[in-house]
Amino acid sequence: MDRENDFTLDEEFWNSVNEIVASAGAEDAEDTHGETPAATPQKHPEETRPEPPAGKSVPEKSPTEPKRPAPKPPEKSPFPPERKPERPAREEKSAPSKDPEAEASRRAFLRHFKKYVKVLLIIAALGLAVMYAGAAMFDRIYASLGSDLDAVDTETVAVQPTPEPTPIPGLLGNKYKEKFADGQPFSTEPNTSETLADGTTRTLIYTFAGKNAAFELYQCTNGKIKYQVADVYVRDISKLTAAFEKDQNKTKKIRAFAEESGVLIAVSSDYFAANANDEGLIIRNGFMIRSNPCRHSDLCVIYQDGTMRCFDCKKDKIDNNEILGSYPYHSFYFGPSLLDENGAAKTQFNSSLSGPNPRSVIGYYEPGHYAFISVLGDYNMIDYNGKNLGNSGSPGMTFAELSTLCASMGMKAAYNLDGGRSIGMYWNGKLFGHNMRAIGDIIAVTD
Repeated sequence: MDRENDFTLDEEFWNSVNEIVASAGAEDAEDTHGETPAATPQKHPEETRPEPPAGKSVPEKSPTEPKRPAPKPPEKSPFPPERKPERPAREEKSAPSKDPEAEASRRAFLRHFKKYVKVLLIIAALGLAVMYAGAAMFDRIYASLGSDLDAVDTETVAVQPTPEPTPIPGLLGNKYKEKFADGQPFSTEPNTSETLADGTTRTLIYTFAGKNAAFELYQCTNGKIKYQVADVYVRDISKLTAAFEKDQNKTKKIRAFAEESGVLIAVSSDYFAANANDEGLIIRNGFMIRSNPCRHSDLCVIYQDGTMRCFDCKKDKIDNNEILGSYPYHSFYFGPSLLDENGAAKTQFNSSLSGPNPRSVIGYYEPGHYAFISVLGDYNMIDYNGKNLGNSGSPGMTFAELSTLCASMGMKAAYNLDGGRSIGMYWNGKLFGHNMRAIGDIIAVTD
């Protein structure tokens, strides 16, 4: 086959292919019932050959070049073409009709809303003011403490003022702190003497310092009168304790009570078991032993807060229920009371035993600070082993003398306890007193 015929066949072949494709597209358009027919596929640039210009022949194909296969017509899709949903026509918004009531309610709402906003703003401003004031107060407190931690240098530290002592809980707080022991309890026997303004020679013969209790014991002589005074300090009212026989028919001497109880110092108490009329309000260590009317003797009450009060059986109304409602810790029924409500000496006493006698006294300065007094009388001295030491040579004291002594020592209240031959003061294995009669109870100090 010559080159012209070859070119002619190829051109005819491609023209027939184009007719087939066009006819297939037309059929597809009819099948889709008016749908947009698919685009006619374009020929590859190499597939359509331009006609040779006049007078020129088409170059002959290379004998080794294979013939390009005819393209397949596009297959018909089994699914209908997707249709885009039509966008609905935009509705024109009509201007809202103005309802007078709705407009009025809207304006009222706006007014209330503005008020609420103002209130919220005021509250927020007050909160900020409080925060600012608190911050300023904190700055003042911080400045008053003298703390300047940022100024501390690793080599030199500024001298700080001496801090206030840490408060110690209890009856005395930080008062008389020097009289107590920081560590182990200890005692001393100074034996130092001094002469008081009234001519009394006072010798400090023994001291004790514990964690919760302390006392100083003085031997005193004024003319022929001999007595001992214990200046007692306790941080807890429970350290001012009592020892007594539960069986009121039993009695002991001071030494037996003291050593069995393990107390530091003790004096004879009111011997409540010997009360023939079974009268009075009797309380020991916070427990009530009896509560009967106080008709014939003065009453002394020490409360749990450390205060002590003496009731005059003739002048004061003694209401046991009222006293019991005020948390009493001890109450004594013997008497009489030795000072008035102002701490001054009395001249009249509710007792017939006003003459010189051995005496036992509990005195009160302030909560936690008390005094024990033992006055020797015209009796023999018996030590705790029963040895007779002979007559004391002391005449004892009258109530008037005892009252004057307590007032001169600065006591606010003082109360006479059981005296006579049963008086005595025990400390550190020693006894000062007559100790000739067994008693029913003692008042003592423990640490």
